[in-house]
Amino acid sequence: MELSAEAYTAWQDEAQRERLLMDQLPQVRYIARRIHEHLPRHVPFEDLVHAGVVGLIDALHKYDQKKQVQFASYAKFRIRGAILDSLREMDWSPRDLRRKARLLEEAHHKLRSELGRIRPNRNWQRSLAWTCVACSCYSAKSTALRWEAFG
Repeated sequence: MELSAEAYTAWQDEAQRERLLMDQLPQVRYIARRIHEHLPRHVPFEDLVHAGVVGLIDALHKYDQKKQVQFASYAKFRIRGAILDSLREMDWSPRDLRRKARLLEEAHHKLRSELGRIRPNRNWQRSLAWTCVACSCYSAKSTALRWEAFG
């Protein structure tokens, strides 16, 4: 914490810190918008902006001028990280489940494009090298993830 306080006070005065924060606010909105484009519609954009502002303030507190890195570059990294951390906190499902649901969805789209229709789990099972039980299990969990997006 001592290093953090030292880095924070390295800025000359309160006005300079405030100017730095104000200069980076458009960057916060830009990063939040870019991340929001890839999320379900029910995730509020303003929540991402709020998390980004917290990340920006944290960046100002932890920035060390001695490292010879521009504050804007360091802040972008911290802002994006804070937004992603807030999304992970809001998500009830484990990453592994999301990853497997994405694999299942990709196999579904691939088979639909190849066959023109979808046949039951046998094709999914072959394309993913999963057992039929695993396909059924992840298909049900994947459906729950999609329903959660509407909630």
